[in-house]
Amino acid sequence: MSGPSPALLASISSTLRRPSTPYLVPTLVAATLGQGGPWASQIYQHAVSQLPQSPPTRSHSPLPAHDPVPRRIVLRQMKEALVKASILIGVPKVIESLLELGEVVEEGARDDSFVREGLGKGQSVEGSHGWGRDEVERRGLNGIGRIYRDDIDGIWKKMGSDMLDIKMISKEVTYGTFLTPHQGPEGEDMSLSPDPLAHDPCLLSYVTLSCLIPQRTPREILWHIRGALRNGLPRSEVEILQSTVEELCEVLGVKNVGKGMPRVADIELQEGEGTRSIGM
Repeated sequence: MSGPSPALLASISSTLRRPSTPYLVPTLVAATLGQGGPWASQIYQHAVSQLPQSPPTRSHSPLPAHDPVPRRIVLRQMKEALVKASILIGVPKVIESLLELGEVVEEGARDDSFVREGLGKGQSVEGSHGWGRDEVERRGLNGIGRIYRDDIDGIWKKMGSDMLDIKMISKEVTYGTFLTPHQGPEGEDMSLSPDPLAHDPCLLSYVTLSCLIPQRTPREILWHIRGALRNGLPRSEVEILQSTVEELCEVLGVKNVGKGMPRVADIELQEGEGTRSIGM
């Protein structure tokens, strides 16, 4: 398997204008299609090529908002995007990408952060906050509510008593553990979050759609396009994202990914859409 060409990555950088997305989207699409290893390492090298050199020796990773090493910030964002994606595409694919990524990261950019360190501990740990099962479920429901809003009632009803495990996993694992941006108590300064993607809520929609579109899951694609609009993305940005993912799938050998799938034009007007334009 070969990786992406520099010309392709340069083209993506000129198309996807939201910060971080030019390296997150191709990383996630390639991982979803089982080609993440060689792509992740080359995407990282391309993303950091214009950044200052890292220190010669490694150091402990501070909270993302206070990290003085630009190349490590790129690495942390790629890692967290892949960790979030693992619940959508499978842990083995993500491990392949992360191990290949680790082969090309210079010593001074290596990252020892532990975003979910407080999970289930129920007490604070350095740089994070402990949360037990009740708190995990609460965070999960909050995350689900931001994406699905009132639609979730109908989805839970459709699942009924036949999918109780999936309902629990959705609340406590998919959202409570993986997808919902990790931060401290409600209202806390986001600069104290250990999650390197938490500063821009729109990045979660980039993660989910980059993983779902290649899998051609129409219900989830519809729900998450709607969720992206509710998250504040403009319709034009959502369409560009979907088209870019489809083009990447073609490069990776999977054609016609978008055929018959929902698009942003199919979605009714959503309250709050377009409020997080690029640069806001």
